Amino acid sequence: MKPPNNPYATGTKTSVPNSIAEIQRTLQRWGCTHDMVAEGSEGVLIAFKVDERLVRFQVPYGDADQPEKRRLWRSLAMCIKAKLETATSGISSIEQEFMAHMVLPDNSLVADRVIPMIETAYQTGRMPETSLTMLLEGPKESIG
Repeated sequence: MKPPNNPYATGTKTSVPNSIAEIQRTLQRWGCTHDMVAEGSEGVLIAFKVDERLVRFQVPYGDADQPEKRRLWRSLAMCIKAKLETATSGISSIEQEFMAHMVLPDNSLVADRVIPMIETAYQTGRMPETSLTMLLEGPKESIG
């Protein structure tokens, strides 16, 4: 997907600590628990529980400068708030909104398991296996 010429929050003056505080307030407001928000030289890590589901967002910084880091944090704050609002408004569900970022028992994300299956389905034109066991074990090399 091609990014827009002027991505959301370009030029924001909101500091990273202010965005972190906003994310923490948002999580608290919607009753999320066990929240962890961390920033390091490699990027951003946010984890929390919502409806007994562990959710994790990881955003790598790459070679981002300070303005880009501020923009990424603003975008993440907006993303989390929008997903929670969408789910609690009945437009969607918590599972639908956060599925890609839900943490499985082996600490991988649902997206880590599902995206390769989707890619294979588009490449082959065939539906992948869909059992929960297959999802938890990971995709096979080829769909047979």
